[in-house]
Amino acid sequence: MPLATITDVINLGFSAQQFGNQPDFETENSGFVAQILSDVARLVRAEVGSSTYDDADDAGTDSQQLKYTYLSLAEKHLAAAELWRRVEAFERRDKITGREGSGAETIGSRALANAEKFEALAWAEVTRVTGTSRAGGISVGRVETGPYSQVGA
Repeated sequence: MPLATITDVINLGFSAQQFGNQPDFETENSGFVAQILSDVARLVRAEVGSSTYDDADDAGTDSQQLKYTYLSLAEKHLAAAELWRRVEAFERRDKITGREGSGAETIGSRALANAEKFEALAWAEVTRVTGTSRAGGISVGRVETGPYSQVGA
């Protein structure tokens, strides 16, 4: 069961009209948003580990509440990223069928930019819990030990 709710996602400004008036947009468990939340919850759980995910509790200890906050934000942001990608797909479809004209291209590119921003926010929340950046990276350092010369130099 996802930590984020359908209402959390809808409150980011999404509506059924953006997705061709989906009749089951807000339906619990099986609706359009619920399916996306279910998918992202599995992804977040796999990323942080089941014990960490299961330990997140909005009514638990301070540590559990903090995990709950970060992980529910991650789910909400990943769901928003997916929804923005789908907005872009609907706009692209409308442009191909000639319904929207040149405005669809602008909306589509903004939607993809929003998707990237929300995904970055989501992985930042996961990093707060795991301490490991999903994006990867490298750490470089140099150690100097003092005024001594190198051995063998």
